[in-house]
Amino acid sequence: MEKLAVPTIVNNTYMAQENCPETFEKVNADHPSMLCAYGLIPGSRIQPEVMDNTLTRVLNEWQFPTMWGWDFGVIAMTATLLGRPDVAVDILLKETEKNCYVLSGNNRQMTRKDLPLYLPGNGSLLLAVAMMAAGYKGCDRNTPGFPDDGNWTVEFENIRPFWFA
Repeated sequence: MEKLAVPTIVNNTYMAQENCPETFEKVNADHPSMLCAYGLIPGSRIQPEVMDNTLTRVLNEWQFPTMWGWDFGVIAMTATLLGRPDVAVDILLKETEKNCYVLSGNNRQMTRKDLPLYLPGNGSLLLAVAMMAAGYKGCDRNTPGFPDDGNWTVEFENIRPFWFA
């Protein structure tokens, strides 16, 4: 049983919410939360083609310095589910103020002195990489979040496929 409302589509892309038709023009900052409806939350109401358009617009039009650490993992999971492993890897390696990691491995929000470590960023990274390596329920490709171009050798053990998809 679906529990989510039908998401709003404008110009063949998902909006942040139903009263935000100018998502990409005026409020393309902070979290691109509409990507969670495919990359993080299960549901049959999401159209993969529309989500792919949405992901492309986020990559081209979003203000990356305003994002938070967990947004990069969400984008990677969405890209993995859409069959875009190049995007999944690229976004996790994107150099920007809130997608950086200190020597201890913790996500740091460089623009925030009051927030030296941002643990949701760590959780999102770990979940995304696990999905990218082990796949997800129903996935028929090994290591679906990594390009199959001969440049990657991915090894993992004891990670189960992500359960919801």
